[in-house]
Amino acid sequence: MPHLVVAPSTDLSGDLVVEAFKALGVGVWRLCQDHFFDCPEWECRELGDGDPLLIPSSSMTGVELRPSQVETIFYRPLRVPVSSPNVDAGEFIEREWRHFVMGALLQSAAPWVNSPYANVRASHKTWQLHLARKLGLAVPDTLVTTSAKHLRKFVARKGACVVKPVSYGWFQDSHSNERVMYTRRVVLDDLPQRSDQLLLGSPTLIQEEVSRAFDVRMTVLGRWMQAFAISWDQESDVDWRSAADVSYTPIDVAREIREKVYSLHQSLGIHFGTVDFVVRKGDGAWVFLETNPAGQWGWLDQHVGKGDTPSVGIARALVSLHRSA
Repeated sequence: MPHLVVAPSTDLSGDLVVEAFKALGVGVWRLCQDHFFDCPEWECRELGDGDPLLIPSSSMTGVELRPSQVETIFYRPLRVPVSSPNVDAGEFIEREWRHFVMGALLQSAAPWVNSPYANVRASHKTWQLHLARKLGLAVPDTLVTTSAKHLRKFVARKGACVVKPVSYGWFQDSHSNERVMYTRRVVLDDLPQRSDQLLLGSPTLIQEEVSRAFDVRMTVLGRWMQAFAISWDQESDVDWRSAADVSYTPIDVAREIREKVYSLHQSLGIHFGTVDFVVRKGDGAWVFLETNPAGQWGWLDQHVGKGDTPSVGIARALVSLHRSA
């Protein structure tokens, strides 16, 4: 039976894991949430034979996709609008499609990586930090506040700090342009005097800045993990995602860290996530920043041999997950 990858057509990571399945000789189907209208006919109906669902795949017009026939469902969240021919009712139509397709797929007994509802639940950074600390991972001192007074007191006490979104940094402005808010360094003089001057009038997440030797990005699915050390000019950018010259080097992960990351994902109710750490200068401690249950990894494939890429590792881990389910 094939594995099902549910991912927008624009998702590079989804593309790569599909190609990895094919390279391993493993069956795979791809369903693009933003191309539902490419398939002229869809159905979800009771068949009366113990297999109640029938959905022709949008990427394989004419092929019947029964959720009972898939081994795992690798779900990549949709961040692009459904291309609806009826623009006046676009939001309503997008919601109808989402409930139709997800309601059908949720009746599958196949393991989800991750369930869309688990993704939403696991994405809350403050909960992640709370669980990580309970599990024994080092985490930065953190404050989330709407008070300019408390914000200034925190920075005055901690010195160097960083500010980041409470949720995630991607958004669309009033002109439908895509924007990204990266983590940035702040000092006391950068901060507002009044609460109504805080950024966008929203809660602000601020953390002590950890003196870093380098950062680490881990790609994780179950007990399979692959990590890269990340180096860049930290003086010009505190966030490597916005830096101009970044290097990535495969790195081993201590067993203790691996076990705690696995336990964290179990506590969050997810199989997959991309996990970010800072390796602290001096003592070499791994300081947990966050895990992203919808994280990207595609660009890392080019930094290792073809058979050892994160995409191949994810495909193999999905096969193992089905066998152990």
